[in-house]
Amino acid sequence: MRSPILRVAPLALLTSLSFAQSEGGSAEGHDDLWKAIESGRTWIDLRHRYEFADIDGFANDADASTLRTALGYETGRYKGFRGLLEFEAISIIGDNNFNSTTNGVTDHPVVADPEGSEINQVYVAYDGFEGVDVRLGRQEISLDNDRFIGAVPWRQNHQSFDGLRVIAKDVGGVKIDYSAVSNVNRIFGDRSARGNELLNGHFANVSTDLGSVGRGTVYGYLVDFNDTQVLSTNTFGARVVGKHDVGSGKVGYVVEAAQQTDAFSNPVDVDADYLHLELNGSIEKFNVRIASETLGGSGDVGDKFSTPFATLHAFNGFADVFLNTPDGGLVDQFVTVSRPIAVGGLPGPIKLRASYHVFTSDAGSLDYGTELDLDAVIPLTDRAKLGLRYADFDADDAFADTTRFMAWLHVRVL
Repeated sequence: MRSPILRVAPLALLTSLSFAQSEGGSAEGHDDLWKAIESGRTWIDLRHRYEFADIDGFANDADASTLRTALGYETGRYKGFRGLLEFEAISIIGDNNFNSTTNGVTDHPVVADPEGSEINQVYVAYDGFEGVDVRLGRQEISLDNDRFIGAVPWRQNHQSFDGLRVIAKDVGGVKIDYSAVSNVNRIFGDRSARGNELLNGHFANVSTDLGSVGRGTVYGYLVDFNDTQVLSTNTFGARVVGKHDVGSGKVGYVVEAAQQTDAFSNPVDVDADYLHLELNGSIEKFNVRIASETLGGSGDVGDKFSTPFATLHAFNGFADVFLNTPDGGLVDQFVTVSRPIAVGGLPGPIKLRASYHVFTSDAGSLDYGTELDLDAVIPLTDRAKLGLRYADFDADDAFADTTRFMAWLHVRVL
């Protein structure tokens, strides 16, 4: 079922621009509607990715070769108004030797990049009020580090939301980001029964400068799913990110804690905590992160901390073993070392990264396993980059050994 907000968004785009023409508005931007349309920006974005997956328990490995094509256009500003429209299409190159979640190939591991095409974003925006940006329609939303709300840009079909978003950049030194959403357009695409999920969601994220302490954020995410009611929860948390001079370098830190409870028609009693502690800094030319992240779980079915809107691939290892929190919770203790290497003839440095994770349960004293991740991003031109990624998960209790290799070429044509 299509969200009502998505259905009215194209009409809202046209009527709002017409309204601005007849009623006036901000003096900024173009005074002529057609000049605003002609001065808009257009983009064509191509990303081909090959992903291999070898998971114990499957007789066959996954070999997924897919291409994401995104075509977008954003108008220039007309008296504070602008509109954006973006299509995306995911094509399978070669054979269906993987479970895309919609192709029925269940004897291969999942690589969640199903074939299909859809509107990824379509919204009208107004920024005629000083320091305030209002957007109505289908849009990508990313908050903080994407741990709770993100666009999932790693997957070929990006995640977007249908709703109203208001961003007030400076209200007495405070940034306020609020969204009311009625539908989430998941990475599985329109062909999947899980591709669109109706909900009543409210995302509130408020941040401010804490001086020498760093940047502080408090948030509340209230979600009522129409169908997947076990994910209906209220989540409240706080996050502080800071950095201080230590000798000739800098040491940064992240402290974040959140509480999640069941809400609305959720049939499960949920009372789970989230905690992220991190130190980061530079040693010679190496950047180092040492962190521990805990998603709470009691061991009872469903009583666990869930993050259904997160950019999940960015967290808890690139092998994608922990896309869903186990009932016993998840403790991820990891160290990441990265280094940029300048190479003559390239427009920027090659970015190298290695991570090592130790995964255990929050309840029950289970050792889930360990994982090694390796990552390289090579800029070929100002508009093209090549990426390589390797993940090796060595299972202990309750999970399967998993190896993934990924290679991609990303080109911005316009």
